[in-house]
Amino acid sequence: MKARHPFETPEGGGGVVVYLSEQRWRLTEWHSHERLEMNLVLRGSGSLLLENRRYRLLPGHLVWLWPGERHTPFNWSSDMLMWIIEWEPPYSRKLLKHARRHPLQPGQPDVFFCRKLDEKALHRMQGALEAVAAEDCPDTYNLGLEYLLYALWDAFIKAPAMKQETFLHPGLQKVLSRLHDTQGECTLDDLARSAGLSPNHLSTLFKRQTGMSIPTFRNHQRLQAFLDIHRKQPETDMLNLALDAGFGSYAQFYRVFTRLVGQNPRSWALHVTQQA
Repeated sequence: MKARHPFETPEGGGGVVVYLSEQRWRLTEWHSHERLEMNLVLRGSGSLLLENRRYRLLPGHLVWLWPGERHTPFNWSSDMLMWIIEWEPPYSRKLLKHARRHPLQPGQPDVFFCRKLDEKALHRMQGALEAVAAEDCPDTYNLGLEYLLYALWDAFIKAPAMKQETFLHPGLQKVLSRLHDTQGECTLDDLARSAGLSPNHLSTLFKRQTGMSIPTFRNHQRLQAFLDIHRKQPETDMLNLALDAGFGSYAQFYRVFTRLVGQNPRSWALHVTQQA
């Protein structure tokens, strides 16, 4: 049985407010959308990769993603817990009007839109998010979305800028794009040629800028592909899903899944079925 997707906009709503913990709902591919998006991390760790930068995700981190900005989740821990808000396009115009007196403008190029809220601000935003998410009257819900838009932006502006900011090497951007294809069989030499780097330089650069090796990254991508396929085809045999996701064998899939998710595939699938 398929569960209702949490990112379906409520009838009459101007966006969604999602309390995200279940891995099967994470978008795994490089994607962008017309909506304005905000991520606020409560627990866990990981990264968001954009085409030219990496945002580290730790508790308290607040990230803005602008309409049309391509991004993908990367190396999220199994205990990741976060709020995700997506506002329909009219709200982007409202934010621009609200922020016009501040030197930092929404969507400004070459600016890191990731900052860490202090405990007081995080607690205040958590309460506001919970209140709006629980609202079932469309008019009140939309007013709550507008309040969250301004409140979260103001909290972001007041938070200190991150000390470590990572813009990705142009060659690395090409490699990440190729590695998104979990079925691809490109070798390290193939990837290095596409990046215009030596294999050793690419391996070192990849580890330094993403935080993991290329083989580990591939396994994370395959796992995320499996979770995406399983969400769409929950009745399909796990072996077939694992092979479709790019794993070479069930043994490899089992080993990677258990290490990254924290439980074996069968136990996880049983829990998902019970929650559906």
